[in-house]
Amino acid sequence: DKHTGLITSDSPDPFSQLNIWSKQIAALENAGKKVIVIIDNPTFPDPTSCIEGGLTSSSFFNQVFTRRANPYCTIAYDQYLKGMQPYRNWLKSLQKQHANLIIFDTSPYLCDVKNNICTITEGSNFIYSYSNHISDYAAKKIGLALTPIVDELLKK
Repeated sequence: DKHTGLITSDSPDPFSQLNIWSKQIAALENAGKKVIVIIDNPTFPDPTSCIEGGLTSSSFFNQVFTRRANPYCTIAYDQYLKGMQPYRNWLKSLQKQHANLIIFDTSPYLCDVKNNICTITEGSNFIYSYSNHISDYAAKKIGLALTPIVDELLKK
């Protein structure tokens, strides 16, 4: 889906590239490299389209001049998982071929799993900086979780 990035019946077959990816991973592993695949983040529109509220400093005029947030700025976490299931299955197939392949899921760091919601902000922090690219804030959250995994791989 062009708005959500979720896989629909119109989406290309995710398994069509499996052999290409597998060969690339095998080449890296044969060279003594450790491979981590990062699961792509939820897709959202540009965060500026997600801002809602009055367009003026006057509460009177804001009753007329308001902006509604883009409806694609929020998605239920379980809906996101369902829409990405073919992609996740593809990654599992890849992992079956490469036992040492690590798959790192960013969604628990970008979504509020407990409250079943993915959106563009966490508190007063933007999770996305522009389009569906993560912000420095989100990159730091992911980096803090990913760094120990990389450190452990480097010890092996």
